[in-house]
Amino acid sequence: MLQRATLLKTEKKATQPQSRKGPSLEASHDTWERSAAADPRVADVTLALRDLLLLVRSHRLYDPAHPRVLDSLDAAYDTLRAAASGLDGLEVRIERGGIVVAKINEGHLPDARGEFRALAGDLQRDGIRTLFFATKFHVGELDTFARLVHATLLRSEEPARRMKKDFWQAQLREQRVEGI
Repeated sequence: MLQRATLLKTEKKATQPQSRKGPSLEASHDTWERSAAADPRVADVTLALRDLLLLVRSHRLYDPAHPRVLDSLDAAYDTLRAAASGLDGLEVRIERGGIVVAKINEGHLPDARGEFRALAGDLQRDGIRTLFFATKFHVGELDTFARLVHATLLRSEEPARRMKKDFWQAQLREQRVEGI
């Protein structure tokens, strides 16, 4: 009796129709993983920008001396520095709905979780359209940049349209940030 029930159960699984829907999220994720494996620069840049997003978010949530902020600062610095040196400078273009790294591809970076869309939205609200990391910058410059992003996001009543075009250049120059 047990064998018959098992046999009927396996027969039902075999006769169930396959879904005719478009490619699944897993299939698109697998395709992206294969493209990242083909070009390790994509994986390096993706990791670096995720770490930058975590740094910006941790500055929002915690005190600047909190261990999580310091850990995310170290991780972001290491990955951004590696990506920038691998590409001879990392230039990131912030566009509606995503982030583009022209040295890798003219399309948006793959963003299955929506993290880059969120980072792009935050940076656009701050008035940042292009971000460049030189091959050599130091951790203090990255920390200063993250603090400035946090400070300008706090001023939500001042839209990015009213900010001067050279606002960020002036702020970074004033803070002696030369590598970003």
